[in-house]
Amino acid sequence: MDMDETRPGWHPLETASEHAEAAVRLARLGRRRVDILSAELDPSVYNTAALAEALRQVAVTASKPRIRILLESSKPLVRHKHRLLALARKLPTAIAIRELAPEAELPETVWMMVDGRGALWRRRSEGYRGGWHPDNAGPCRLWLREFNALWDYSVESPEVKVLPL
Repeated sequence: MDMDETRPGWHPLETASEHAEAAVRLARLGRRRVDILSAELDPSVYNTAALAEALRQVAVTASKPRIRILLESSKPLVRHKHRLLALARKLPTAIAIRELAPEAELPETVWMMVDGRGALWRRRSEGYRGGWHPDNAGPCRLWLREFNALWDYSVESPEVKVLPL
């Protein structure tokens, strides 16, 4: 399931830098909820200071914020000193990072959704071909249903746990 590429407001994307810019724009629209489904939070898209700040703003200004990041593997987050991992460790009540259950398979289309309406997406097999739309609730409802099912059976990763002092 992809976004309706004919719907007004849809923006095609072809490069990592276009995805990174769109992720920031979309996150800045967020009021309460952000859900990200990714193989490993591609650093060229998700490891930017601007995105970390936009998500931090959602986490600290929203009433009952919920930022959920679901990954195939969290090991690269630690290896790359990912900004979103650092942010999740600072704001663990607002930001959760989990891994897919071992028997679960990452969908071909990965995405970032904001408030169940706006989305950034791409097909993994097609590099950075994808798009984003600030307000397209129909596909988001279907993706959110899929995300929730994967989240419900996801597992905590020891790599991302906040260790008490």
